[in-house]
Amino acid sequence: MPVNFEQLRPQIKTLCSQILVQQDERRAALKLISRSFSQAADRTDLLEALLSRLRTVEVSGCALPRSERIDTHLPAPQLPEQIISLLAADGSQINPNRHDEISFGLVNSAVFWMRPGSGEIPKIMTETRMMDSPDDQLQELMTDEEQVALIRDVAERRFLADIAGEAAQSSAGDPVLALTDGPLQLYYSQKSHEKAKPLISAYYKVLQDMAADQIITAGYTDRSRSKFVVEMLALLNDARGTDEKKSLGVTDSSFFSQFLQPGERSAVFKLISPSVIQMPEETQISFFYLNCGKAGEPQISRVEIPEWVAENPKAIDLLHAHLFAQTRILPGVPYPFALHRAHEEAMVRLKEKDQIKALIVHQLAASGAPIPDKSAKQRTKDLSGIY
Repeated sequence: MPVNFEQLRPQIKTLCSQILVQQDERRAALKLISRSFSQAADRTDLLEALLSRLRTVEVSGCALPRSERIDTHLPAPQLPEQIISLLAADGSQINPNRHDEISFGLVNSAVFWMRPGSGEIPKIMTETRMMDSPDDQLQELMTDEEQVALIRDVAERRFLADIAGEAAQSSAGDPVLALTDGPLQLYYSQKSHEKAKPLISAYYKVLQDMAADQIITAGYTDRSRSKFVVEMLALLNDARGTDEKKSLGVTDSSFFSQFLQPGERSAVFKLISPSVIQMPEETQISFFYLNCGKAGEPQISRVEIPEWVAENPKAIDLLHAHLFAQTRILPGVPYPFALHRAHEEAMVRLKEKDQIKALIVHQLAASGAPIPDKSAKQRTKDLSGIY
């Protein structure tokens, strides 16, 4: 037996005791944060005070108020009668594995395109690319899983932008909504920033193309763990880095779940972070929180939008209405249906990876090239039935 359950039992008991203590601490912290939030909402100098603090303090991620009061909570607007094009994209990848007989990388992107209320059958489009193609110049990046994930993110969003552009041209002026799973903000470590520059620039171009076509794009993060608003309050109160236990486990989602009713969104906040500040102005990111759950069971998601959407109240209302409607399609699962379908189509399964590998081996064999074997470590895993 590889796992010693007798040893685990007392450890599980200790863990559960710690969780209960953390829950008590979280409840106490939420009361303090709620009081601070209410006081901040009444300040007429809130934005000026925060900007003043930001001149002297460096933050990794923080919210700033926009035009709405920060305690705003608005119900989902009724779905307009106007037909729209709603697109959702997702992607998956095969990471190169040096233990395989053939090490290769691959990105698979999928776009799901529907026109709610039109009666039209949704369309599904996929794009599959080997990452070691000579014209991609990605060989150096392929050894880093973070970089491979970045390649996938940019590829799926470039594909989405291309299809959304086609939708905008064919929709005779009807709005186009383009969704991705996860944040619009790209995440990468500073150590890999230089290597990632071409990919980051390509991503900025994707957002700029969508802005030019007036495509309402958004990044949807389910069960967000971000603390941008909590950090904003800490910054305002000069409490950053003091007594970590007071904010243990308190996220924006846990805070907004206290007063956002099903279908309601929060105020729109501007996002401040080192990577967002480097973005072109028209593509910089704002966000709001949306309760996609039901009464007594809040499900808070973060919705990121670029600047050209954030400054357009009608676009925000349209996005709000359709996002909430999407979370009501799958019975009992408050997640946008279109993103679910995109994920299903983008997923590369183990069987498909083996088929791709077999095709590469066959092609090499047909060319008379020697076929390397798996590493000794991988062969022992195969004998044990471990993937």
